[in-house]
Amino acid sequence: MARCPRCETEVVDPTKDYWKYGVFKVKMYECPCGNQFREYFIFGSVTIEFVWCLLVSFLLIVGSLWFVADQAHRTVTLEEARQVQIALKARMSERTASSIFVNNLAASWFLVAPYVGLILFGVTLCNTAWHIGVLAVAQQTAPQTLVAKALVFGFAETLAYTVMLAENLYLSWIIVKKPREDATARLTSHSWKSFLLYLVLLFLGAVLEERAL
Repeated sequence: MARCPRCETEVVDPTKDYWKYGVFKVKMYECPCGNQFREYFIFGSVTIEFVWCLLVSFLLIVGSLWFVADQAHRTVTLEEARQVQIALKARMSERTASSIFVNNLAASWFLVAPYVGLILFGVTLCNTAWHIGVLAVAQQTAPQTLVAKALVFGFAETLAYTVMLAENLYLSWIIVKKPREDATARLTSHSWKSFLLYLVLLFLGAVLEERAL
């Protein structure tokens, strides 16, 4: 089912089913109003718009970590940084995979809520980046180095946040641009898949982080 971009009529059956177009699969629809339009998919039922949201989400996460960590590195003194480093080491020595998972879930679950979740996650992301910048001061290294290490060793966790942030952005866009029925269809057909993938990646990231400690 697709919605005509001209008259907003729902068209149930495509006039031409999937065919390959480069890396995409395409469906063609013809609306009773006479308008012909297409839907583009990648990796099965994943739309090209959601792929763009994934890319934007990853870049937002990396860019935010990079920028805020750099700002912290410029403003925090060495004495303050070493005090924070001692406190973080004490906390991390007692962490298990389950506690890491619960902590990361608590820091990002609100991404299920459009709009509001974006603000709350932004605060959490900036707080994480600030601590990275502080640790860079304590270790007397470039903050970009620690950001790169965090992204490499915490890649599964980063992917989890990327998936949920992309789902939030995509659903927020649907709510603004399309009828309410489209948002409901997204929630019932696809959003739960994103949430499930987010949980799997978040748990995998917690297990890998415990082994790295």
